[in-house]
Parts: sequence; C-alpha cells; structure tokens
Amino acid sequence: MQDTTDSFNQTSARLAVRRKVSGFFLTLSGVLLMLIGLVIAVLNVFGGGAVQNLLVVGAIILGAVLVVVGAVNFVRGMRTPTTDPLGARLAQTLVSVLDSRHLLLRDHSMQANLVVKPDAVVVGPGGVMVLKLINEPGIFRCENETWLKRIAGRDFQSWKRSPTREIIQELDVMREYLASHQLQNVPIDAFIVFTYPAAEISVRAPAIAVTTLDYLPGELRHGYLLSDRIDMDLLRQTRRLLGGRRAG
Repeated sequence: MQDTTDSFNQTSARLAVRRKVSGFFLTLSGVLLMLIGLVIAVLNVFGGGAVQNLLVVGAIILGAVLVVVGAVNFVRGMRTPTTDPLGARLAQTLVSVLDSRHLLLRDHSMQANLVVKPDAVVVGPGGVMVLKLINEPGIFRCENETWLKRIAGRDFQSWKRSPTREIIQELDVMREYLASHQLQNVPIDAFIVFTYPAAEISVRAPAIAVTTLDYLPGELRHGYLLSDRIDMDLLRQTRRLLGGRRAG
C-alpha cells in the first residue's frame, strides 16, 4: 500500500510550512504595497491629479487585501497539525488488506483540485473508495440520511451534522472530477467510518454504508477487494490524477 504513516506526517508538516511561508510573503507584499501608495501620496510623485489618486487608492486597497489574505494563510499554517494521528491509525489498520497496487490518500495529501475533499480515499483495482472519518465520542443512530446522537445518558437528539449528506456531496464532486478527466468509468464506493474507540452506532437502512475502523478491513475484503474492476492503465491514470505524479 502506498502512502503510510510517515508520508502522512510529512505531508501535514509540509502543508503547515507552505501556508506559513506564503502567508508571511503575502502579508509582507501587502505592507510594502501600502507603503508605496503612501509614499506616492506624501511625496506627490506624479504631481497630483486623478491618476496619482487612483494609483494611491489602488495600492492601498490591494495592499490591504494582500495583508488580510496573508494573515489568514499564516494563521491557518499555525493551526495546521504537523502530524496526522488519525491518518496513521487508518494506514495501520488497512496495511494488512491493501497491497502495493493500492494508494491511500488523506485530504491533505490529495493532489486533486476538488471543491470538497473527502477525509480519505483508497484508489485500487476495485476503483475509488471514499471514506468519511468520524472521530467523535457518543452513541449514534442512523436511519437513511438522518442521524441522531445521545450524550451522557440523555435522549437521542438530532445531530448537528449528517455524515451521510456530507459524503454524498463528496461523492458527487468526485464523480464530476473524474468524469471531467475522462475517468467516468472508474467505480466509486463509500463508507462512513467511526474511528473513536468508544463510539456506539446503530443503523437502519443507511443510504451510505456505516462501519467502525476495526471492522473496515473486513468490510473491504467482502466488497471492494473482491474483484478487480478497472485495468492497470485506468488505475495508473486515476492514481496519478488524485495522488500526483509520484502516485502514478
């Protein structure tokens, strides 16, 4: 299986550094642009008039935008974890069932330009398996697309989110993305995977299959891994598209 614990951690660390560096330079560029605008205004470089006023206002506005974007990027970089313990657990769980033909990707290691990225994806001879990872404690109940949650002995209440609706959206985005690259024949499957050890789940006629991390390898063996549904050429194209050149 390609992409392991170390590569997930390295990707997380690179992403954090990249966001901080880009944020710093965007902020610096914005500050310099605003200073240039002020210098033009104070020194009356262009002799005043409408053109100079336009340059000054434009420089200050564009500089302010760059400062805001840069600051947001820098803060995102500071908050980006440099390790991926959940990805590590997923890789360790699946290493026994996925061979070297399979590529395991996390959202931060995925090279595809998706509007909405799934938490994790397995790409292999069986096609693309999209995984929604739920790492929350509690007691959960699912019926079709509706989710209820109970905490600390209280009655079940409507959950603030629906993992089913979330992953359906991710599946739609993935299908459109593959089709836009002439890979519409690649099969796509999905699982909602609860990764929190103490979580309890009951399901009734779920729209998307639900399982736990411990049971995921068995679920894959009895479905996704049963047969090869795409040839090696199509597999290489899909891996390269989602995972980048190194995955081809």
